[in-house]
Amino acid sequence: MSPGRIPPEVHRAGQGRHQLRANGEDDTEWNRIRLARRRTLTDVDDVIAAVEKDHSAFEVSEEVLPRVLSLLRLLAERAFALHGEITVSRKCKQPRPLLTVHGITCEISFRERQRQVRYVPTQPGRRTYDWQRVTPAHRSEPSGELELRLGIKREWADADGSQLKDQIDTVFKVLKARAQEQERAMLSRKPTSTAPSSPSSRSAPTGTEHAITPI
Repeated sequence: MSPGRIPPEVHRAGQGRHQLRANGEDDTEWNRIRLARRRTLTDVDDVIAAVEKDHSAFEVSEEVLPRVLSLLRLLAERAFALHGEITVSRKCKQPRPLLTVHGITCEISFRERQRQVRYVPTQPGRRTYDWQRVTPAHRSEPSGELELRLGIKREWADADGSQLKDQIDTVFKVLKARAQEQERAMLSRKPTSTAPSSPSSRSAPTGTEHAITPI
């Protein structure tokens, strides 16, 4: 970095502080935001490194971990293009990525589907002969098929001819639709303004009125 050049993260932080002041916020709010950022991993490489080091929060095998990391990076790139981000809290024992986009924040989770495999059980130290009748059993083994789950109670999964990476656009379309739905719900709760009534027409309070709580 050339001498005298302001690092991008410092420049962005300064812009955020000026914006808060322009909106009437004080330095206390700015300090709260800055402290929260210190407790959070926001760089994509740092987030992926944290998950690669400890992916115990995901129900996946080592064989599919590279795909999980690749999908996390793809989600982060799409979110960044929409002014969103993927973060991980430094305080959590298990890294649990959070996706924030369109004003919605939800936890990202991956799970590997299991398949039932038929096998013939054997007892240690005893030989099984061909003429013996042995009842086959079943056991679960990783299938290599991934499921993506978000905190909005939606999930996507590998399917015939369509892997998760091909469904990322659909994921963000659903998030956008959910954000618009929440915005419409908030607007519908806002009270409508009415013309002020004259003192003579105002009725006395009955004690049953309730204050509207801002949402």
